[in-house]
Amino acid sequence: MQTKLIFGVLTALSCASTMAQVTTPLPSTALADQTALKAASSLTQADRMSVQLDMARLQADQVTSNTAAVATDQASLTADRAKFIADSKARSAAAQQLLTDAKPLLAADIASVQAAASKLNADIKAGSTSALANDQNALQSANQQLSTDRQKVFGAAPSTPAAATPLPAGVTTDQAIAKTAATAVQSAQNQVQLDMLKIQADKASSNTAALATDKAALTADRTSLVTAANNLNTALTQLKADAKSVLAADQTALQNAQTQWKADIKAGNSAALAADQLALKNAATQLSVDRKAVFGSVLPNPAVGGLKGMRAR
Repeated sequence: MQTKLIFGVLTALSCASTMAQVTTPLPSTALADQTALKAASSLTQADRMSVQLDMARLQADQVTSNTAAVATDQASLTADRAKFIADSKARSAAAQQLLTDAKPLLAADIASVQAAASKLNADIKAGSTSALANDQNALQSANQQLSTDRQKVFGAAPSTPAAATPLPAGVTTDQAIAKTAATAVQSAQNQVQLDMLKIQADKASSNTAALATDKAALTADRTSLVTAANNLNTALTQLKADAKSVLAADQTALQNAQTQWKADIKAGNSAALAADQLALKNAATQLSVDRKAVFGSVLPNPAVGGLKGMRAR
């Protein structure tokens, strides 16, 4: 008898229609946490782009043995890495704070699910068939409420993506030049590696006559690699310079939003905090979007990563 009842319950639950859910309001602190988390995520993404650019410049300057520039590059990389780490910690803290502030809402939902499940199990054991329909509806409703509230807390529908700021005309040209330069670096590096492999093979076979030719080819190809790395460094420098007007404006907007937010917190101006948080989120997102528009198509090129360890000899 109980087996039939349980089968009937499972069938009813799988076929039940979705019930309307109550829109449980999030605690005001959780709403603020969501805004802070989105802003922190945007900042972390922007920091990551800065670190990638620093590494590309550093590796290009290492290839050309530009000692003065390498020192500056390393200092910039150290500073940007520190900022990335700090902002990543802030992002983790914001996520943890959101979990903490949303806990009462989700804990109540979980308790409702557990209570509904217990009631259903009790009525199944007691053979109370007349109560099963209500029990099934109650359990389904509780589960849907929990799912709805979890989605509201952790999976809020994305807002309309920020549009990239129109870039200066020269940026598109700079990007194309940088991509071409990065490809040339990769090609030159590959050729140097082939030359070194050939030298090793000719040494192993004691092919003395071929070694002289191999070494001459390696010298020429290393020179080509240095030239290509110089071109890449120049292209990245020009790209950054031409995009400076856009990124500097974004950075200023972000700093202003942060200053206003902190000022209103210090002054206890709670009525302004929601608008401040939105402005901060929007400014951080705009900076991230614009940085991606400028550097995103250039930095992922494998040639940039492939420079590591290669120096002019």
